[in-house]
Formats: sequence, structure tokens, C-alpha cells
Amino acid sequence: MNLISHYVNCLKQYSDFSGRTSRLEFWSFILANFLINIVLRIAWGVESKIVAIYGVLMIIPILSAIVRRLHDVGHSGKILFLMLIPFFLSFKIFYGEPSRLEERLLPIICVL
Repeated sequence: MNLISHYVNCLKQYSDFSGRTSRLEFWSFILANFLINIVLRIAWGVESKIVAIYGVLMIIPILSAIVRRLHDVGHSGKILFLMLIPFFLSFKIFYGEPSRLEERLLPIICVL
């Protein structure tokens, strides 16, 4: 199988969070996503709506491929949630409301 067939196979299994994905199929899917994203960014610009739509549409297929790959190496798909905790905490830190401690430390940090 080649890169395109692995990519299409993972897209066909976008809603299948059970089962397994081989290492070659998983990394071919990730590489194809990366290359398509690069081509879209070159063709339509970094901040275009097409790039954003493609990114949003690929969330579920990428998550399902990760869960199936975790199953292939003998882990539960629930580990994915543990891997996503730092991602969501970074949003809380950077976009959340500042706490009282942060408000007191901000003038000190700005002086440094």
C-alpha cells in the first residue's frame, strides 16, 4: 500500500475508535495530513478559511487513528485524554482570566 491508500483507509475508518492501526498506516496518515496542510497553506495562505476548515475536519479522523494506534501497542484509548490535559491547561493558562496572584505578580514580571 502507498501513502494515499493509507490516508484514504484512515479517513474511511474515521468513526472507528475500536480496532488497530499499524505503525506504517498511522505514520503515513500523519505524513499525508502534514503534506496536505503544507500544500493548502502555500496555495491559499496561512490564515485562510480553507486551511482552518481542513484542520477542524481532520480532528476526529486523527483522534480515531491515535486511539487505534494505542490499541495496537496494547494501551487503552483513554490514555489519549491524559495526553490532551496539557493542551487544555495551556488554553486555561493563556486565555483564562488572571488570578489574584497573577495580577500581583504581573507588575513585578514586567519590570524584570
